[in-house]
Amino acid sequence: MTKTANVKYVYIDVVGFTRDRSAEAQSDIIRSLNRSVIEAVKNTYMGIGLSKVFKFLEKLALSYTPNDEVILFLPSGDGMCIAFINFISQYDIHLRLALNILREIDTLNQAESGTSRKFTVRIGINEGDDLLVRDINRKSNIAGDGINTAQRIMSLAEGGQILVGDIVYRKLHNRERYMGSFSEPYEVKTKHNRSLLVYQFINDSYIGINNSTPSFAAGLQLSMPSDTVRLIIYSAYYGAEGTTIDVTELLRSRIVDNKLEILVENEELGEDPIYGVGKELVVEYSYQGKKEKVVVSEHSTLSLP
Repeated sequence: MTKTANVKYVYIDVVGFTRDRSAEAQSDIIRSLNRSVIEAVKNTYMGIGLSKVFKFLEKLALSYTPNDEVILFLPSGDGMCIAFINFISQYDIHLRLALNILREIDTLNQAESGTSRKFTVRIGINEGDDLLVRDINRKSNIAGDGINTAQRIMSLAEGGQILVGDIVYRKLHNRERYMGSFSEPYEVKTKHNRSLLVYQFINDSYIGINNSTPSFAAGLQLSMPSDTVRLIIYSAYYGAEGTTIDVTELLRSRIVDNKLEILVENEELGEDPIYGVGKELVVEYSYQGKKEKVVVSEHSTLSLP
C-alpha cells in the first residue's frame, strides 16, 4: 500500500568540496559534516541524546506507521537531506535545524587550523506531502515533488546561505521570531518552465549565516506582482469520503505566468488516495484579490484563473 506523509526537508551540500583538497581532507570534512548534523539535530529536537537519534534510524530499518514522527537521513555524496516525517506541531523544526547546522560548522571551522578542512554548506528548505518508499538497497527513502524542490532550492544557495520554498515562507514569515527575516521572493524557472518562488532567510543575529545576495539573483526582479494581482493557491486537497491528500505544493509548482492548468487524474496528482471511488479536487485560491473555491471532478481539467 502506498504511504504518504508530511515531510519537512533540510537539504545541505558542501560548497567546493573537491576544490584544492586532498582525498584525506575530503574524508575529514564528511566526518565533520556528519558530526555537525548529529549535534544540530540533538540541539534542535528538544535536546535529545545521540542514542535516540539513532533509534530513529533503527526504527526505520524495521517498520513504522505513516503517523510516526521519524527523522530520516539521506546521504548524497558531499551532502545530505534531513527529512522530518510527520513533525506537524513543530512548524519551524527545519529552519531551526538549518541554523543550528551553520552554528556547529562555524564552531568547527574556528577550531580548525588547516584551511583545507574548513568548509561551508549551502542549505535549501522545503516542505510537502511525499511518498515513503524503499529504495534499491531496500532502505527507507522518500520520493516526490517536495524533496525534489528542496534540492532545487539548495542548488541556488551559496556558502552559509539558507533559501526556503514558498510553502515554508508562508508558514513562517508572520511568526514573531521570524518576522522581517525573509527577502522578497525570487521567481525562478525550472527546467520544465515552472515558476518556483524562493526566499532567502536573512538575520544577522545567527552565527555562521551568509546574508549576502545569492549570485543567481543577479538581474532577477525581487518584487513580484502584489497579492491583489497574482494567482495564489491557498490549499488543494484531492480525494473523497474524508480520505484526501494535500496537493497544495504540487499545484503551486504548476503555475506558469499566473496560470494553472492540470488534469485531475491520479497520475497527475501523485497517487490514488482512495481506490474505487470517484474523487474531487478542492482548491481555495485568489486572483486579482478575490478569494474563490473551486471543486473539480476526477477526469476533468482544473483551469485557473
